[in-house]
Amino acid sequence: MPKIQINSADLSDIDRPTCGICDSRMWLSRVSITAEGREWRTFECPVCELSTGAKGDGGRNDSDASTPA
Repeated sequence: MPKIQINSADLSDIDRPTCGICDSRMWLSRVSITAEGREWRTFECPVCELSTGAKGDGGRNDSDASTPA
């Protein structure tokens, strides 16, 4: 089982998007590494459960994605 490391200082720096359906702040639910070695973040809405993916460098992807591209 992989180890999970959380640095609370890093969590406050994450740009959390707003949900495209209900405008709630989304939660970071998963961080994955793509085949190219880049970070992929998956955000989920706590209200309507929409799932959205984004590059770890702060880039946004408008498509609904729950797995790394």
